[in-house]
Amino acid sequence: MKSILVTMSVLFNLYNTAQSQEPKPTLKWKFQALDAIIGSPVIDGNAVYFSSLDKNLYAVNFQTGKQLWKFETVAPNRSTVLVSGEVLYFLSGDGNVYCLDKKTAKINWSFKTRGEKKYDLYSFADHFQSSPVLDGGILYFGSGDHNVYAVNAKSGKLVWQYKTGNVVHATPVIQNENLLIGSFDGYFYDLNKITGKSIWKFKSVGQKYFPLGEFQGSPAISGGTVYVGSRDFNFYALNIKKGICNWNHYFTRGWSIATPVFYRNMVINGTSDDRILAAMDTSSGAITWQIDAQFNIFGSCLVTDSTGFFGTLGGKLFAVNLNTGKIIWNYSTDGRQKYHNEYLTDNEKYNSNSIKLLTGDLAEQVPIFYKLGGIFSKPAKMDKFLVFSSSEGAVYCLKVK
Repeated sequence: MKSILVTMSVLFNLYNTAQSQEPKPTLKWKFQALDAIIGSPVIDGNAVYFSSLDKNLYAVNFQTGKQLWKFETVAPNRSTVLVSGEVLYFLSGDGNVYCLDKKTAKINWSFKTRGEKKYDLYSFADHFQSSPVLDGGILYFGSGDHNVYAVNAKSGKLVWQYKTGNVVHATPVIQNENLLIGSFDGYFYDLNKITGKSIWKFKSVGQKYFPLGEFQGSPAISGGTVYVGSRDFNFYALNIKKGICNWNHYFTRGWSIATPVFYRNMVINGTSDDRILAAMDTSSGAITWQIDAQFNIFGSCLVTDSTGFFGTLGGKLFAVNLNTGKIIWNYSTDGRQKYHNEYLTDNEKYNSNSIKLLTGDLAEQVPIFYKLGGIFSKPAKMDKFLVFSSSEGAVYCLKVK
């Protein structure tokens, strides 16, 4: 089952490999919210949409970064907006899904779940909410109330719900009539998108620190295979038709939260405590290349042509050549620049102060990443401009090549 074969023994260390001479990006604008931003920014036309732990959903001008409007909820928000036509859909930390006019933020309808909750104490690792997916006029999403929901996108009326054994903070993917999503109960589910009935479910192996083998991250599909990471340190490739494992790759120090992406015959995935971005062969799981990013990767990699863009909880955004695994450039958030000496050494390692916090009370760990401007989200790109959010509450727009 386990794929340990390395087809190309190419390991590129981020700080020991010379970077290319391509110029680094320049800052076009920066928007500051009142609290951390966990969900990914979405560019649509001349607007950028994103939610924040300050309980607001924002729309800002893509050209200037000036606020167009904000929509206030009653709880911190951790999901990513879905824009469709003249409306946007948004799952809030208050347990409601909102359908808003994207220009005015006027509510068209709202749907109330049975409430949101975090799986982990202090949310040291459960940072995200599910984000809605639209298919055939139906919205699909998971919830902290243990359910997967299907809701009519025009009326907000419930179509069906399916109860799992625990929190569902993954975002589903759909292929034909298959809706695929994982739960913190350690099962990965294939549901019929029309009826909500179970087709099959797959149980993770589990691991001594995480015996349930919770499925926290969101899956991705290529061909007849769905790819997803688990807290049991495994990254799984599951046959959609049969519900069996084609292969799994075991990462020795951490799980995969980021949604995998694809480039040519590779599936690209970031890991937590391994702190690597790995490109694996889609058919075997063999590692083609991997990058030591030195900090946890929770956000997905953005693929544009042959370049990938990803961030780390250490407050750095990277551009990488997807053919070679070589870093092209990196960009530090303001938080990283401000607090670098408080938590990091000159060679980018944790100093004694941060190590003390990281091995102590879990409640003290997350603020380190927030102060460093940790990037939990997936960047967005339009033309020559790259937009990304950070946990210091900032959204950056960079001009890139």
